[in-house]
Formats: sequence, C-alpha cells, structure tokens
Amino acid sequence: MEAKVTLSGEELRRQILAALGRDGSTHHVKLDVDVCDGVATLTGNVEGWVEMLAVERTAYAVKGVRALVFDLDLRAEPARRHSDRQIALAAVQRLNCNGVVPAKDLQLDVEDGLVTLRGEVEWDFHRSIAEDTVLGISGVRGVRDKLNLRSRTTIATLIRLIQRTGRQT
Repeated sequence: MEAKVTLSGEELRRQILAALGRDGSTHHVKLDVDVCDGVATLTGNVEGWVEMLAVERTAYAVKGVRALVFDLDLRAEPARRHSDRQIALAAVQRLNCNGVVPAKDLQLDVEDGLVTLRGEVEWDFHRSIAEDTVLGISGVRGVRDKLNLRSRTTIATLIRLIQRTGRQT
C-alpha cells in the first residue's frame, strides 16, 4: 500500500516551477504559481492554446496537484505574431499536404489568430486531424470546429430499405 505524502504549498509550488523548467515545450514560459491545498493557480502569459495545453499537462504531472486554475493571457509577443493571412496560407498548405484530410472539402477563416474550420468530412478522425494540423501552426491561438460529418448510409440501412421496397410491390 502506497503511503500518501502531503506536500506544503511552497514545496508543491517549487516542484511545479521545476517541472515547467525541465519540460522542453514549457521551459521558456514565465509564470507565477500559487498553491493552496493542492490547488495550483498559474498566472502569466502564454503564446497560444498549444502552449497552454503543454503547461496544463506538465503541471498535472506533478504529484500532489489536485486542481489547476488558469489566469493566463493567450497572446503572442509582437515579434512572433503572424498575420491572419500568413496563418490562412499556412493552414491551407498544411491541410493540402497532410494526405489524410480531404482538404478540398474544407474552408477556413482566420480572425485574430483564431481559425474556424468549415465544411464536411467523412469520418470523425478527419475532424481531429484537421484541428491538430491547424493548431500546430505558429500564431494560431485556437481552432473552432464547425465541420459537419457526412451522413453515411450503412449496409444495415440499405438492407432495411430494400426489404421495405420489396414488401410494397
């Protein structure tokens, strides 16, 4: 049986900051961390959703963290900020090149770094891959999914339709 060890707020705070410093995707992020009863409040600036998710993953990996509260501003530094046009061009190129998502059936619009995907995909994994592909583009602050799944006629549905048609003749 594993013994429960309760860390003080200050010790947990130090461990979270150390973990953020060790992780390759969060080592450059400068955050304030306040901990009380295992609830960690992270305050500061992150460049986008990808960075915020990396911070979340890293902080939750620290033993003793029971909950996270984010008081984070999502904004890129001016030198690293990309225009919506640059983001749109990169998104179209990446979607065309990924080979899995039917890019010809997608449209997107970009406003202040927030990409909205529209159109139809055949499978739910196409939706996930499209989101992940666009989310990985530098300057993207978030992705709004307005993709629809194409309705597919299943074999069972076709059999029922054929059977009904046969009865009606």
